[in-house]
Amino acid sequence: MSNYTKATNFAAKDSLPSGNSGKIIKGTEIDTEFNAIASAISSKADTNSPTLTGTPLAPTASAGTSNTQIATTAFVSAADTTAITDERTATATLTNKTISGSSNTISNLSATNLTSGTVPDARFPATLPAASGTNLTALNATQLTSGTIPVARLPAGIIVKVSNIVFSTRTVTSAATTYDLSLGSFTKAYDSSTSDIILVGTVPFAGADNDGLYLNIKIASTAKYDGIARSSSAAVGNISISQYWTGLGAGSQSVSTGWASADSSSQRPINTYCPNSTDEARNRQQSIVLIVYEVLK
Repeated sequence: MSNYTKATNFAAKDSLPSGNSGKIIKGTEIDTEFNAIASAISSKADTNSPTLTGTPLAPTASAGTSNTQIATTAFVSAADTTAITDERTATATLTNKTISGSSNTISNLSATNLTSGTVPDARFPATLPAASGTNLTALNATQLTSGTIPVARLPAGIIVKVSNIVFSTRTVTSAATTYDLSLGSFTKAYDSSTSDIILVGTVPFAGADNDGLYLNIKIASTAKYDGIARSSSAAVGNISISQYWTGLGAGSQSVSTGWASADSSSQRPINTYCPNSTDEARNRQQSIVLIVYEVLK
């Protein structure tokens, strides 16, 4: 693109004296001028959809300008810098759970909107709350792979521990007002305000000098009476036990069986606990088997 430059100073010819050959306007001079004008015009850009070459320049508009004037690279660069700064503080807009742009633009996002990807460390607080069962309000059991759920999150009546006691020693009793045979112990996991105990089982016996007396099962010092001793005519038999204990604290609990006559008379409702072939030739060694269930209140 070139500018028109005049080749002949026609005004200077007016000051030349008559008869001076330079005073004459020649056709070549006029032709030269018109050719220069035509060349300058043809190298200029049209006002309607021009095609520019080289590095065209334009004035840079002030920040925030919004009209039809040309935006220079300087204007665009400044606008980009402002947009990036604003974007980092803006709330991300989610469309069909798809996030466009850098993760640094997200300032408020619900975990339910996340289906994939990685959240940058910078988006987490310096200290995360400890995850525990007390923080859980809704959890599917299939989501649990490890850890312990606090008892407070479990429903009442659920069995939290099962223990068993097996006593296999043949024991011959003697007539007495009270009798206790120690069977063993179990460990209760929770205190009396949290859980209770259900005990079920069988007590095998042989012979009876006094029938009709209830046997007992004791946990610690609390006796529960269950089952009537069979008559002396029975060579061997079993008494079923099924009882419920409250008020037992956490820790080791001793278990025993026996009797206590209400009238303080000397009794012997069972001659032998855990009979074997000594009591009946066909009999194998029998065992007292008790199952202890700890259930939540």
